[in-house]
Amino acid sequence: MHAMYEMTGEERYNPSPLFKKMIDDKQLGRKTGKGFYTNDK
Repeated sequence: MHAMYEMTGEERYNPSPLFKKMIDDKQLGRKTGKGFYTNDK
């Protein structure tokens, strides 16, 4: 999303603060087993 926002400058592509925080905290979904939902591997 960040790359799309930088390329277009359109506000609708600006990632939300929650999305940014989850990426910074390494909560990447299925890849890590953590994210919006907890996935047991």
